[in-house]
Amino acid sequence: MNLSWMSVGLFIVLLISSCSSSLTKPPPSDFRKEQDHNIKTKPSFLGDVDLNRLEENERQYLVLRAAEHFEETGKIKAACDRYKYLGKDKIFPLRKYALIRSLKTCNYLSIRAIMLWKSDLKEVEPYFEKEFLENSMALALKKKLYDYYVDFSLRLTDKFELHKEREDHIRDLLKFSKKNNLKEKLSIVRKKLEEVSPRFIRKPTPNDYISIAKDYSRLRYFNKARAYYRKAMASKKLEPLDRIDAFKRYAMTYKLQRQKKKYSWKMEGLSKWLGKKKEWLKNSKIRDEYEEIRILTARAQWTVNFRSRAEKTLERIIADQTTSANTWSHAYWLLGKIEMEKKDLKAAKEFFSTGLSQDVLSDDILEKLSWSLGWSYYLEGKLNKAKDTFFVSEKRSQDSTYKRKLRFWHAKILKSMGQSGEAKSIFKSIVKEDPYGYYGIASAMEERIPLQVPKVLSYENNNSPYPTLDWLVATQKYELAEEFIKFKEKTIKDDIEDFLPLYHLAGWYEGGIFKFFRLEEEEQEEILNEHLPAVFPAPHKPIVEEVSKKVSLPKELIYAIARQESAFNEKVRSWADAFGLLQLTPEKAKSLARKHKVKYRDYNDLYDVETNLTLGSILLKDLAQKYNGEFISFVASYNAGTRPLQTWKKTRFRKDPFEFIEMIPYEETRNYIKLVLRNYSTYRRLLGKSWQEDKNFFKRSLFL
Repeated sequence: MNLSWMSVGLFIVLLISSCSSSLTKPPPSDFRKEQDHNIKTKPSFLGDVDLNRLEENERQYLVLRAAEHFEETGKIKAACDRYKYLGKDKIFPLRKYALIRSLKTCNYLSIRAIMLWKSDLKEVEPYFEKEFLENSMALALKKKLYDYYVDFSLRLTDKFELHKEREDHIRDLLKFSKKNNLKEKLSIVRKKLEEVSPRFIRKPTPNDYISIAKDYSRLRYFNKARAYYRKAMASKKLEPLDRIDAFKRYAMTYKLQRQKKKYSWKMEGLSKWLGKKKEWLKNSKIRDEYEEIRILTARAQWTVNFRSRAEKTLERIIADQTTSANTWSHAYWLLGKIEMEKKDLKAAKEFFSTGLSQDVLSDDILEKLSWSLGWSYYLEGKLNKAKDTFFVSEKRSQDSTYKRKLRFWHAKILKSMGQSGEAKSIFKSIVKEDPYGYYGIASAMEERIPLQVPKVLSYENNNSPYPTLDWLVATQKYELAEEFIKFKEKTIKDDIEDFLPLYHLAGWYEGGIFKFFRLEEEEQEEILNEHLPAVFPAPHKPIVEEVSKKVSLPKELIYAIARQESAFNEKVRSWADAFGLLQLTPEKAKSLARKHKVKYRDYNDLYDVETNLTLGSILLKDLAQKYNGEFISFVASYNAGTRPLQTWKKTRFRKDPFEFIEMIPYEETRNYIKLVLRNYSTYRRLLGKSWQEDKNFFKRSLFL
């Protein structure tokens, strides 16, 4: 191909650029799509195009796309020329990016490469650093500048998001250093490997035991992890808090293996072990840790139906004269909850009332006790006492979500007492305040109030105040766009309402969700209607649509679960060893993959968007079929498993679905159902569908 056209055109681009002072914005999307299509489908297009007829930003776009196309098709010299020219264009926002790309495609002399690293590329913006390191490594390897190669590689290690990527990278670098006899670098690389994956430490000391154990646990080698945790627990060279931490993590390995009974036994052992360390317990931090461990032990025992053991643990906490007021009241709250499970509401109320007798309590424990006392009255049918308890608690609380919860149940009580007008007024006020929150949606369902399709369904504006970000998005460099946003959110002082759409623009959905929920509630309410797409994003649309059709589940349900499980971070790994968008465990994924013939090797495959969404949606569909499409049942079982749900249905079922939700003993699962309902209702509306449901929604056979 004759490439002289570009040399002339590029000279004109640079000449024009030198006369201008402001950075360019990318050309319109129609132009970009047309040029991308032409490059992909017309072999002669790049040889025929006349750059002189294009606008400045159009020429920049086409030159960049040509460079990337030539690099991809092996025409390295042509790619190099174009990256070099763009690297000199001072008004091109991706000038530094182009110069970085030239490192890999241009055959720079060694001296020129070193000069670039020490001059133009001495300081690289944080959002370009990974790209810089990867391309610098390629050039250093080509020029046999091995010391530089190792230095760049070491810096790159921390840029990988997944631990497996970091470890594989540094192990390859270790092999490279050995092969090329880089004796001075070898020890540095070895030390980095030990830092990344402590199990490779050759001569571990007691200070290394916990980090080695955590490394094995990360790989799910639990027996090896436990061996090192036991070493740490027994080592007198470690600080007491470290030994306690080792014991807690040791116990947790059983929970990660879904061996909950063993977890409860180990926590009981930890409580007894620590209780004997009288000297340690004189330390206030250790004392606080001890109290937390005893509460966790009781909860673990209760979870696996060792109810009498849990009660004894709680009674010992109460009898201990050194127990703090907060922990003492927490123990009474748990005893009351156990009595509620035994259906002894009189005993439960006594425990809750006793717990409330302390003068100084944390807001969390105060709300737990107040709510539980009022709820006991409600279940007993003493509605006036329940209403009064909720009213007092509402006036005392500063938490607006908790206050809405109390107002919702206040209205439910009024409705059941025949005071429908007053109840309806409260329900309407909650809907008005919180149309996208659980209690707003629940209030709407109580009165069958229609919830409208939002006025803003998506962000239409694809421009930002940052030309660099606009160019990264226009050229589909979303990883770099995310890094740009991470960098900017640390330094900008822009109005959040202006900045929030940029998370969505960059494809960093998790960032936008968490940014919103870090705002003060008043600020959230003020901007929510205009920024629902940032708070409830709908990414991976082609894959979601394909999976939705394949599994016969509505898109809004898949989005509702994914948002709650991972906030759309496909690389997330939970404390409970669940992975990816729909937070699947490796055990469940392996079983589903085998049954439904989905390609799956190990837990690392769960970071793949399509694999995760496919297996997770299959599980959702299986659960929906198992429970005849009953929303509460299959959503609860997705979070907590089928066995606990069976127990709850036998012992706690209520005809009123909102009552049944509140009766679920697992706080995590109870909140999960509420939030998935909130998400589902909101996504239905964001996808242009109306929401006017009553409580029959929970009884219908959905999604079958």
